[in-house]
Amino acid sequence: MRVARVIPAKLPIIKCVEAATGLQIDVALGAANGCRAVDLVTAAVHANPPLRPLVLVLKALLAQQGLNEVYTGGVGSYTLLTLVLAHLKTEAAAVADGLAEAAEVLRRAAVCHRRLEPPGQQTQGG
Repeated sequence: MRVARVIPAKLPIIKCVEAATGLQIDVALGAANGCRAVDLVTAAVHANPPLRPLVLVLKALLAQQGLNEVYTGGVGSYTLLTLVLAHLKTEAAAVADGLAEAAEVLRRAAVCHRRLEPPGQQTQGG
């Protein structure tokens, strides 16, 4: 691993490049909540399968536009992950609400259908 540079900031950042793959890695020094963040990210990725691919694609798009470096005004990985996670949770809630509405419509249709049947006649399964 090659250390490319150290970015002076409130929490200094060491920018590294992994030699074999060229993968760029940023390490923030002195972050007291780093271990908790790792646990949160790991749990979120396992609980939300679309999270990882969405974040990776967005990171690539941000990098293409030069918007992936926090210290130059871009969006960092953790911020991006929490934004995508919030979006997925909002979408899941909307889908759940939509499913509940659809179930209610089907329930009402079934009730109306039963009212319209001639007496003594039953529908299949009911």
